[in-house]
Amino acid sequence: ITFAKQTHNSKLFSAVLFTFCRFYGIIQLIDKLEFDEDNSMKKTDKIVQMLSSDIIGKRVLEVACGCAELSISAAPYAHSVSCIDIDDGRLSNTLPQNVYFEIMDATQMSYSNNSYDTVILYNAFSHIYSHWDKIKEECMRVVKPSGAVYIISTWKLDVSLMNEVFDNNAVWMKDFCIVKLVR
Repeated sequence: ITFAKQTHNSKLFSAVLFTFCRFYGIIQLIDKLEFDEDNSMKKTDKIVQMLSSDIIGKRVLEVACGCAELSISAAPYAHSVSCIDIDDGRLSNTLPQNVYFEIMDATQMSYSNNSYDTVILYNAFSHIYSHWDKIKEECMRVVKPSGAVYIISTWKLDVSLMNEVFDNNAVWMKDFCIVKLVR
């Protein structure tokens, strides 16, 4: 870890620290550290870093995943990642071994109750806004009682709709508008 930090290579430092923390089960440490001093990390990697305690070793579901960029970023740290979308038009052919994509309507998920530790919608709120009530119901059904549903966005349209729907529950953390729903 010292070598990676001294080289000022934030990607290397992040990777080494995540691996160390995952191996030794040190999750809370990650939340207290700042890595991306030069803004070189992908946005989805930053999200994984911010939500590390809800991703490391967990079963994660990304709803309305599009190209599954968040799922791919979470894959090295999560136990498994499922990602769903109404079609596979934006998905690349290669996904990490523990990422499972399914074409699925988010208003009628085929998953059992309490299947996931964490459910995430990333930059998708404007796409699912007209069906939000049913999708929220499904997300809350498939997340475990101890888990959380996150709606995260950087897009202006998403942020505007999130502020309208969630009012003061939509908060800014770093570069992201985030809503956390719990059961």
